[in-house]
Amino acid sequence: MGFSARWLRLHELIGGNLYVICDSRACIFMVRNQINYALGTRLVSLHLTNLVDLQAGKRGEGRIIWLEAKRRPLLDLALQRDRGGNAP
Repeated sequence: MGFSARWLRLHELIGGNLYVICDSRACIFMVRNQINYALGTRLVSLHLTNLVDLQAGKRGEGRIIWLEAKRRPLLDLALQRDRGGNAP
């Protein structure tokens, strides 16, 4: 099974919310490209981080560990509805 099939399968299994921890910035670049290629136009909420930057004290917006976050509001609303939330 190639990397595209793996990312597609993972996307299906976890409902489109991907959280990936890499060892370096180069790894984030590679993983982000693989995910974008594999998922195409599918809705995804993607959070990426790497250990090198975290160990150096770098944090994302709001001081969270996720250095890159690409949230899809439509996906978040759909998931909230599926969980019985009060989405519009």
